[in-house]
Amino acid sequence: GRGNNDGKPKTSSRLLDDDARSSPHRKNFKIGERMRKRFGNEYYEGTIAALPEPDSQYYHVSYDDGDEEDISVNEMQGLIIIEEDSTSSSVVIANNNNKPNSDHRAKRP
Repeated sequence: GRGNNDGKPKTSSRLLDDDARSSPHRKNFKIGERMRKRFGNEYYEGTIAALPEPDSQYYHVSYDDGDEEDISVNEMQGLIIIEEDSTSSSVVIANNNNKPNSDHRAKRP
């Protein structure tokens, strides 16, 4: 009987992971997260300054140009969230490009 019990925790945790991955939209934004919103033909970047209160459905955003705005939870789902990770991953790619050059130099007489 013991062998069956060992298998149980693995299957339950795997199901939880699938649930987390399957949500199509981000619902939980964090204070300090960067976002971008389009006004007319231009995009303006801002920072999430406050999360919705229990009795309201609005995030408070402060834009880089000093403007501020309350944005509804539904509208936030359609905005561009600027992922900080994407900039750091491009740095790694740039570092890899240096390697062939250094090897080439070492082989010269």
